[in-house]
Order: sequence, then structure tokens, then C-alpha cells
Amino acid sequence: MSFNAMWTSTALLALAVATAAVAAEPDLTANRWSIVEMDGKRVGKPATITFTRIRWLGMNTACGPLSGWYRRSGTTLRIHIIGDALYSGSYGSPCDGIDYQLLLGRVRTCQADGGGFILLGKDDKPIARLVEKK
Repeated sequence: MSFNAMWTSTALLALAVATAAVAAEPDLTANRWSIVEMDGKRVGKPATITFTRIRWLGMNTACGPLSGWYRRSGTTLRIHIIGDALYSGSYGSPCDGIDYQLLLGRVRTCQADGGGFILLGKDDKPIARLVEKK
């Protein structure tokens, strides 16, 4: 086998391995996500979040719409929600006591979980679980 043929084969193999590794993990910006769990509790009323490629995010919750920005590098993820929800997150509100702004502000990392993501805080404590919205 010539040097060029061997180099080409090695390069193609490396590209295939890298592509498979990237394809195995979902992309935050590829989908609209349903938030199914916050702070270890099932979310009773529908909530969705969308991440854009320009680092903005939009949410729809029972409390009203929220928006903000995020920064991601590898597994590190920081979220900042702008303003506050239409209603407070207190008991009896449409939010069922979930303070999305506070909780998502605590996110420090994310990890793939099947076809979705788990957003983790300090000491790898789960903050939110996202699944692909169907």
C-alpha cells in the first residue's frame, strides 16, 4: 500500500469516528425541548425551551413566556433568563411553585441523556430534564 493510500484511509477512518461521536450526542439548537422535570419534580403543565445558534433562548411556560441567553462550551452551560415570568413562582400560581428563572440560573453543565439532556448545577445536582418536543 502506498503512503498516500494509507494516509487517505487513516484520514477517512478518523473522520468517520469523529462524525459518529458528534452524531451520537443531540444538539441543543437542533430541537425544541419539552421541560419534563425541574429540581427533581415532574413539570405538571407544559413547558418548552428553544436554544438558538446565536446563543439566545426562548421559553413557554404556564407562567408566561421567558427569554434570555446562554453560553455553552463542551459540557459547560450557563443560562441567564431576562426579567421575570408574568406570574410569580409562588405556591398557587400557574407555575406550580417552579421558579424557572432561579433554577435555570443555577445550571452549570449539561449532559446527553438518551435523546435529551439533563441540566446540572453545583455538585452535579440535576436541575432540569429536557426531552425532544414531538
